[in-house]
Amino acid sequence: VENTQLERKLTTLKSPLSPEIGQEIEELLYQSKSRLNHLYDQLDGKLANIFNFNDQKSTTTSKMENFN
Repeated sequence: VENTQLERKLTTLKSPLSPEIGQEIEELLYQSKSRLNHLYDQLDGKLANIFNFNDQKSTTTSKMENFN
């Protein structure tokens, strides 16, 4: 779900609600975005490690094949 869709829904939700509830929804949305960004960064790092490991492994394999 894109941020713009979430923000549109948030605006729709906030309008009939009291300002305190709207503020709470906004804070929860912000926390959710922050958590998702953190998880994305972790996943991105782990994927990079996997691809780097596979690249190193294939380099080692090709060196061994050249040695033979």
